Amino acid sequence: MFDTTRTRFLSNPPDSDPFVPSDHVTSAHSVDPVITYSHTRDGQDVGSSVIGGYVYRGHAVESLRGRYVFGDAVRARGGGMVFVADEADEKPWPFEEVSSSGSENGAVNAAVLSFGRDPAGELYLLTTRFAEGTGTVYRITEPA
Repeated sequence: MFDTTRTRFLSNPPDSDPFVPSDHVTSAHSVDPVITYSHTRDGQDVGSSVIGGYVYRGHAVESLRGRYVFGDAVRARGGGMVFVADEADEKPWPFEEVSSSGSENGAVNAAVLSFGRDPAGELYLLTTRFAEGTGTVYRITEPA
């Protein structure tokens, strides 16, 4: 949550969360993080920067309905990642990486910049390869 009246990031994570500094700011209006992850897992780079997304409310991808879709900008071996998380009573929520059916290796193969949502609740993935003319908008659909 971003408090525009104070212009600082507010959260109230548990003291045991290894990804939150011990001097974190708290507030009565704070919301505990629902997803946390390290940028390395099993000795592998997982990502560099979380890209916030949306809870999927569309109808084209039934398997995503009600799930939180988000991403990570890039990883060391290139390309960003797209994840889906399931709301749970306990935190952090479980999540998994989603593969791309439109690429041979199943990866996004470009940096994830943002997500968009249309009035029908369908989601879009905005990417770039950091060169002029490489920005692309993908509609998230069922695998072909």
